[in-house]
Amino acid sequence: MSNLLKEWLATIGWGAVGILIMSTGYLFIFQVLDKFTANIEEIEELKKGNTAMGIVIAGLLISFALVISAAMKLL
Repeated sequence: MSNLLKEWLATIGWGAVGILIMSTGYLFIFQVLDKFTANIEEIEELKKGNTAMGIVIAGLLISFALVISAAMKLL
């Protein structure tokens, strides 16, 4: 097997691992948000067009991505 093919397969494998970890992290973040906002149905509020809830969720996702990005720079 050529080195280029090995590198491509390694990249695809690490990409799949990254997707799995990020998905798990996002699910965890949403579970924490759901615990903190027990009386609010976030998805229903988004369906109603509640812009404030959209901003809160976007802020959580962006902050999580920034933490992961900072951690990746340490590698």
